[in-house]
Amino acid sequence: MASGKGSRSRVRSGLDGAGALAITQAFIGAPEFFAVPVGVLAFTLAGVLLASALLVARAAPRWQGGLYLIGTLATLAGAPGSPLGPIAFAIVTVAAAFLARYVVRGISEPAPSPAPAAHVDPHVASA
Repeated sequence: MASGKGSRSRVRSGLDGAGALAITQAFIGAPEFFAVPVGVLAFTLAGVLLASALLVARAAPRWQGGLYLIGTLATLAGAPGSPLGPIAFAIVTVAAAFLARYVVRGISEPAPSPAPAAHVDPHVASA
């Protein structure tokens, strides 16, 4: 076995430098390569807009909108492979579950009945 640094890495990975470069270029050249960053940015933008709208309109309790906002922004803070990514996703999932529960409970409640109209006696003269 040769003692060069390149020979050891070739034995470990099973690929030479040209083969690794060809695989990397094929991966980056694929149109699907850009779906992940675009999807992450679209998710983040949608999450920030939704959380902001919930907070401004007060359509749900403020802690639910805040939790959704924190979880959405935390997805960008973690490096790929770090434990922060799954934790942030869990925060967003819990916040979304609470929001969904809040919306479903709000819709399932019966609508309040309108106030009864004031009774007007036609025999009494109005001034």
